[in-house]
Amino acid sequence: TDYEGSMVVEAPPGSGKTHTIVSRCQYMILDGVKPGSILVFTFTRKAANELRERIQAAVGEQSAKAMTIATYHSFCGHLLRKFPELSGRNKNFTIYDEDDKKNVLDPICKQFDNFKYAQARNYISQFKMNGIKSSDAVKTKFADSFQTIAAKIYEQYDRVMVRCNAFDFDDLPFHAYLLLKNSHDALNYVHNKYKYIISDENQDSSRQNIEFALMLRGENGNLCVCGDTDQSIYG
Repeated sequence: TDYEGSMVVEAPPGSGKTHTIVSRCQYMILDGVKPGSILVFTFTRKAANELRERIQAAVGEQSAKAMTIATYHSFCGHLLRKFPELSGRNKNFTIYDEDDKKNVLDPICKQFDNFKYAQARNYISQFKMNGIKSSDAVKTKFADSFQTIAAKIYEQYDRVMVRCNAFDFDDLPFHAYLLLKNSHDALNYVHNKYKYIISDENQDSSRQNIEFALMLRGENGNLCVCGDTDQSIYG
């Protein structure tokens, strides 16, 4: 019943983590919390849809619609469309799928001998997960020569994506993280709108994901994270 402040919920499969999230939301709304001030996000569309259905059954359609229940990436996309200028895009940006991404990266990789698309994609994803911008990556002296080349590919790739007014899937959490880190307007928008943050499936969060969630919670510290380290897919 104590929903103020920070909380970590860790439990094994089938123990009722989703039920805990639903019950938490239901209790908060019954206790007078405005549904529109609650943000619930998870990592997969299937999990988000299940959460939405179960929360709607518990609190009613009107309250559920007022809440923000989304995947992590869709929420990040929403933020970027609201504040597109810092990323060098406009609000009508396109989200590239894996084929689109390959079409951009392949010609760049061919400029560097023996560097394959899969290598470049993985290195660039790691850069983004660690919060490293392309402009910083090319200035870094890496012990790994492949990482040095990947940084150059990353820089060229980033320029093309800005020119095309596009993001790839990895860009969404990365640029949303940079947005909250560098924009007081974006941070104030989030803190004024959302007073209670709930993050599901938190076992697969990167360091950047965790820092992003901590920025979302604001000064009141109302953040609840749920997960199970034994179910980690990417860790």
